[in-house]
Amino acid sequence: MASVHKRGTGYQVRWKEPRPGGGWATRSATFPDAAAAKRFRAEVERARADNRPVLSPKEGAGAGVEAMIDGYLQHLARTKAGVTTATYGTHLEVFTRYLHSRTRVSVLPPSLLTFQTLADYHEWLADPATGRRHRARTDDTRAVMVHTVERFWQWAFTRQRRGDWTGLDYPDSLEVKRVMPRDNLAPTWPQMDAAVLHATGWRRDLLFVLRCTGLRVRQALGLRWDDVDLRAGVLHVRGELGKSHQERAGRWIPLAPVLVEELAAWGAREGFLVPCGRAARSPPHRGTQLDWTAPGAPPALWARRPHHAFRKGFATELKRAGADGEAIDFLIGHTAASTRGRHYTDPRAHDLVAAVAMVPRLAAPNLLQLRLGEG
Repeated sequence: MASVHKRGTGYQVRWKEPRPGGGWATRSATFPDAAAAKRFRAEVERARADNRPVLSPKEGAGAGVEAMIDGYLQHLARTKAGVTTATYGTHLEVFTRYLHSRTRVSVLPPSLLTFQTLADYHEWLADPATGRRHRARTDDTRAVMVHTVERFWQWAFTRQRRGDWTGLDYPDSLEVKRVMPRDNLAPTWPQMDAAVLHATGWRRDLLFVLRCTGLRVRQALGLRWDDVDLRAGVLHVRGELGKSHQERAGRWIPLAPVLVEELAAWGAREGFLVPCGRAARSPPHRGTQLDWTAPGAPPALWARRPHHAFRKGFATELKRAGADGEAIDFLIGHTAASTRGRHYTDPRAHDLVAAVAMVPRLAAPNLLQLRLGEG
């Protein structure tokens, strides 16, 4: 079907393709070494076996989509939080897996980035067989994953104009069905307490920290004892743990008295504050879902984001208790308050100590409180 011949200082691959009007056309391509020629010959044979056109060497060689993605992720690592870059990388890895399953080429050519590819990829993501543990992806998850590809495409096209690579069409975008926002419901102190009391081991410690600080779960898992000053009752949320641009500047916040009392009884004070034993310091969603479910908290409060529910509960309950809104925003690292505080004020301008003093002690609620959401 295809053959390799030595030609001067290079190697030539020759093969035949059917002409549109009938008959066969002989084609050839020259490569600088035998290894490259043999790889292309294998690609020609795969293309013929799959009854698809053979991509020319100019399309199949050089900077492929995966090389572009590597450059994009390196760019993101300079501007985004580590967890954000990792999430983008996961989404784009799924995309390249899809492209390989459709093209069966070793190097994915830039010409594959088209509007039709986005549309086909969006449909492919709807198949449960392509999801984790063969579970179907939601409409909003599919939209986010396609949008990640669009953002990568836009970045790559801009770089192409600088001469880094060739073959990309003008970036396009796929319009998808708008997903209605979820109800913004938050758990009460009794509901959060019930989840904490149901948890055991390091997971119980994690949930208690989330309940008393309103931090993001990866921030809480990344805290070290060096970040805590129990005598002064303050916590240093290091910039490297931040998600937004403002959070990556880092901040000091006061600890709730109930959390200071709890941490003082934890024993060894070295290493991670919550030694979960997970190499990636990733949140244990399944266990925490059970901690909400077993006491009877309504799924609408925590479904799909069982750790983020503590962040919402912390902010909502403090607001109900009369805490200053800007103080709450500063404590949880909200963008608006962080921006104002960073440019014009320091934490002394916010009633932070008064706010965390409103965090109550852990208490076992009754079943009726849990189900009705009464504090």
